[in-house]
Order: sequence, then structure tokens, then C-alpha cells
Amino acid sequence: MDDAFTSERAGGARELSVAGLPVAVSRRLTAAARPLCVGRGAVVFGPGDPGAELFVVVHGRVRLERRAEGAREYAPALLGPGDVFGELTVFDPSPRGATARAVTAAELLALGTARLRALLAAEPDVAWHLLGLLARRLRGAHAATESLLAPDVPARLARVLLELAARFGEPAAGGTLVRHGLTQSQLALHAGVSRGSVSRVVAGFADRGLVSPRHRAVLIRDGAGLREQALRGARKDPGRGYGGNPA
Repeated sequence: MDDAFTSERAGGARELSVAGLPVAVSRRLTAAARPLCVGRGAVVFGPGDPGAELFVVVHGRVRLERRAEGAREYAPALLGPGDVFGELTVFDPSPRGATARAVTAAELLALGTARLRALLAAEPDVAWHLLGLLARRLRGAHAATESLLAPDVPARLARVLLELAARFGEPAAGGTLVRHGLTQSQLALHAGVSRGSVSRVVAGFADRGLVSPRHRAVLIRDGAGLREQALRGARKDPGRGYGGNPA
């Protein structure tokens, strides 16, 4: 569940707590950042925008979208509480190359380059924990790339569902409920397949008792069976494994 922020009254103001960070570190980070609330579908930034801020997700879901020249759009990441995005253009100044769009209503922290530099210089422990958040983001990007390399559509979609379950799943009657917040078209972008393929494959998974589709969510009923489906794709290409972490 999205219990990634707490409400503490101090002079009538709410103090945000970032998932994955110790309370003291979170307080120093939030004190240096500006809070930003966005509605579902809102664009946080788009291609060509100045890359002057790094963002931390406090609550909700944010999706990164890219469109390679001459190719169709794809979505390399779905981000949730505790995730960092927009960091590339802060540490390597250049215009934005992707779109960051809120999948649900979201609360973010925005940290500009100057404040970030001052914070990292003055608070080494904040720098260390922030690097941990960035490492998690890189690990997620690696997993998304592996999913796109799966040789068949059912294996690719099974991988994506398992990755979403690892990030956003919660125990529920009958299995694991994954409130990803994505439409079928958006899920297709994450899997790198067509919307029609997602409909057919998910229906097939449901017929076999692996999943039960929900509105912007999915109930995974048979995680072992879904992992077996993902591994079938890996067996077709022995040069690729499943579930490995980057060095």
C-alpha cells in the first residue's frame, strides 16, 4: 500500500516522510526540497524541458515515457514511493529526454541543483542514502531492459507483472494484489507489446488461474505459475537469465 508518507502536525504543517530513508535523513531532505502535488495524468516534465530538478516520489505512481527517433513510444519505468527520477540531467546538465507523467495523484519532492549540491556537501549521510535510492532506480531500469529482451510476449508480460508485484504488491485474499494504476495500453508500453497482445495474454493467464485482472490492478493468484511462464522465455534464449541483478 502507499503508506509512504506520514502526517505529523508541527505548527500546522505536514511533514513528509520518504519511503526507504531513515526519519532524520528524510527530514533533512524534505527541508531542502519543495513539495509538489500533481493530479493523475499531469506531466511533471517533458522532452526538451530544462533539467534543473531531481524528484523523489513520496506518494502515488509516476511513469517515465520515451520515444526513440523513428520508433514507437515505450515506458522504461513505473515509479512509486521512495523512487528518484530526473536525476540524469541534474548530474549531467542537458535538456530532458523523457516525459514523466503521474499515473495517479502523486506527492513529490523537487530538489534543485544548487540546493542538492549544498545538501550533499553539508550532509554526507543524506548523500549516502540518496545514492541508495538512485541505485534502486538503476536496478529497476536493468530489470525493465531484461523484460523487453524476453523472446516471446507471454514471458515478457509475466516478467513485467512479477516486477510490478515485487514493487507494489500487497497480500490479499486469493493471492497478491498489485495496484499498478496502469491502463492496458500503458501496461503494453511497459511490456513493449501491443495493447491487443496484452488483452489476449492476460485473458490466457486468467483462464489458467494465474491472475485475475482488476481495474488498473491485477490479482496474482499463482505466483509460481507466473514465474514458470517467465522462465519459459529464458529457456528459449539460454544466454539470458531471469531475475539477476546488475553488478
